[in-house]
Amino acid sequence: MPNSIVEKWFGLAKESTVASMGVAVTPPTKFIAVGADSDFDNKLNLIEDENVRGLMERFASQAGKLDGTGKISSLDVMADNIGELLFSVLGTDDAAEAPAGVITHVLEHGTDEQLPSYTVCVNRGLNAKSYALACVKSIAFSGAVDGKVKADVDFIFATEAEYVSADVIVWPDPPPFMFYQTDFKIAGSSNTNVKDWKITFDNTGIGLRTLNGTQKITDVLSPGKFVVSGSFNIFF
Repeated sequence: MPNSIVEKWFGLAKESTVASMGVAVTPPTKFIAVGADSDFDNKLNLIEDENVRGLMERFASQAGKLDGTGKISSLDVMADNIGELLFSVLGTDDAAEAPAGVITHVLEHGTDEQLPSYTVCVNRGLNAKSYALACVKSIAFSGAVDGKVKADVDFIFATEAEYVSADVIVWPDPPPFMFYQTDFKIAGSSNTNVKDWKITFDNTGIGLRTLNGTQKITDVLSPGKFVVSGSFNIFF
């Protein structure tokens, strides 16, 4: 297997204030083990020359907008990796200490159109890059009768930059949520006949574009409805 896959890791750090949104925060404060096909891409769109000049010759296209999108796939959902991602897709976090010594978090969809942003660092072994003003657009959770609870996470981001990684990561033994720890409820009551399930949270986030002298977005907003969809298979 190529080193660029074997050595791949993802890390993220919160851009804590509105003023710092879009300014890369490095090094990462949290590292996440992800599926091998997880990646970020800063796609350049080309604007074609469609004018006619009485010639068969085609003229060069011009550089257009940059579309920054990312995906974390096959994430093993754990208590220490899903919180920041849920916070980014939902927007609010009410933390309280109850019982004593235990911090509980209630994550809800906020009313602010501006989403919490992060800097995501991707080390591909052969190179490493940071992606600033990265916001989660959607999270799709899934589970079955014989495996881990999984999540696929979609991002929108603004900027891409080279990242010189000197990070030394110590990976702890993972404690993923397993199928036998899942309590599936229908109408508030536990149901033990469900075979598999999936649910997606989508904040319908979009990149804000203005005439700001660059090809990148200036912010990520969620002006639309928050969409929740899902399905499950059940034995009767």
